[in-house]
Amino acid sequence: MTDISQLRIRSAETKRHVDQGVMTEKAIDGTNAREIVFGRFVIEPDIALPAHIHSADTIAYCIRGSCSFRVGDNLDQEFAIGPGDYAYIPADTLHTETTGSDGVELVFARDRQGGETTMVKKQQ
Repeated sequence: MTDISQLRIRSAETKRHVDQGVMTEKAIDGTNAREIVFGRFVIEPDIALPAHIHSADTIAYCIRGSCSFRVGDNLDQEFAIGPGDYAYIPADTLHTETTGSDGVELVFARDRQGGETTMVKKQQ
């Protein structure tokens, strides 16, 4: 018999934030989630987000549209994702996202209660 003592089913509070062409929704456990936060990003077409880091590991799964990521200390590595692809961005990895002509919709998961996002000055 399967031990289901660790199974957690909870209602989540949805928090929505819209800023400069980026809509973020997060499903937050009202009892102070200890581990993972799920959410959704909808980013308008042809948006280039400034360089930033997250203090939590992030997995982003592409539902529709496309975007490219630049990663690394000098943002010199690039990869793109489209529907059905996912990106794993480890915590504290400098990165940017740029959407394609159709924008992008991503479902994401982050550990450590979602962590913090820190914007970084643009690289010269």
